[in-house]
Amino acid sequence: MLFRSAECAVGSYQDGSTSACVCKQCPAGHFADTVRTAGQCQQCAAGRHQQAEGKTTCDFCSAGRSSAAEGAASDGACAACVYGSFAAMGSKVCSTCPENKSACPTGKFRSTLNIACECTECKAGQHSTSTTATVCENCAKGQYARGGAENCSNCAEGKKASAEGKSMCDSCQRGTYAAATKSELCTPCESGKFQSVLGRTECTVCPGGKYTSAEGQSFCQACPPGGNAAPSCSEANA
Repeated sequence: MLFRSAECAVGSYQDGSTSACVCKQCPAGHFADTVRTAGQCQQCAAGRHQQAEGKTTCDFCSAGRSSAAEGAASDGACAACVYGSFAAMGSKVCSTCPENKSACPTGKFRSTLNIACECTECKAGQHSTSTTATVCENCAKGQYARGGAENCSNCAEGKKASAEGKSMCDSCQRGTYAAATKSELCTPCESGKFQSVLGRTECTVCPGGKYTSAEGQSFCQACPPGGNAAPSCSEANA
């Protein structure tokens, strides 16, 4: 599309490389916040970035990260501050924490988001074994942690944690069990067995005259008269 130079909208510029007066979108890492921009768009300043084309502003590096690069085209240019430093949103560099802050106890991390640089407890579902941590790590599947934990604990038998970062383990549902600690999933009861209670470590064999037609059952059905639906039914009719 062709425009006169006065018609280029914000987020675009008039390319002077041809005589066609074509308006083009600002490339990534650039912006134009006024109309009638000619020649080129402005680069994003240090501490900012812009991934998309045709934009009127640049985004700030988030707190705890900084970038000295101009014209950054993604937030990957914003590097995380190291232990003992901090950065406010849109910072060009990370600054040293005041008062030469000492190490944090395990189970805590030192914030890089502001000048306070305080030691903060790991939230539930996370842990830290380091005294120079800037973030806490999520507990692995099959484990959990309360707030301020140095290490994560294994889920007990009869329980599971199917995702990382759990603050507590979930009891196995009826029809399932977990025989071991640190389970990521509960196991369905085998055919011919059942479990009617939550959080169990094994399933129970159906009594004579009853059966289950599938895995993961919470109760047994009565065998049909004279039927051979399962071994327990055959034994009952013997």
